[in-house]
Amino acid sequence: MIDLRAHERPLQSFLATALDQFTRKEPELTFGQVSLYCCPWAGWVSLCINETPQPAQNCPDFDYVEVALYDAPEWSDEYQNEPLIRIIASDGECLELDLEAFGDEVMNAVFFDFLRGLLSQPATLRTLREAAGGELRVGVQLLDSEFNEAWTISRP
Repeated sequence: MIDLRAHERPLQSFLATALDQFTRKEPELTFGQVSLYCCPWAGWVSLCINETPQPAQNCPDFDYVEVALYDAPEWSDEYQNEPLIRIIASDGECLELDLEAFGDEVMNAVFFDFLRGLLSQPATLRTLREAAGGELRVGVQLLDSEFNEAWTISRP
């Protein structure tokens, strides 16, 4: 079983650490977009950064791809070893996903909602605003999926 709630704080920490390391390495760089690129069935989330916001984001085309990688091997273990994928969503709901009947997009939908929610949380927004120093476009893209969205956040 995958409990996405157990990944919330580690992913927030991953994002904060990765952005801090990136801005220390590239102190003169201003960036306009930060996106999470994810493949849940392979068990990873990568941080991608673009200097200029992209209206139609494609993370592999960003200026800085895979700035950092969050590894979650239990996601791929569940995907490869279980006939039904069981996931506890952020709200505590237990989901059973039949990928054989409905395909990978049903799993992608759950992870997309989770990551989109993570990027919208006050603690994450604070981290993103501090790193960018102003208006910033953020997004989530799932590998080989229709789930791809970016939106603008501004300073409070």
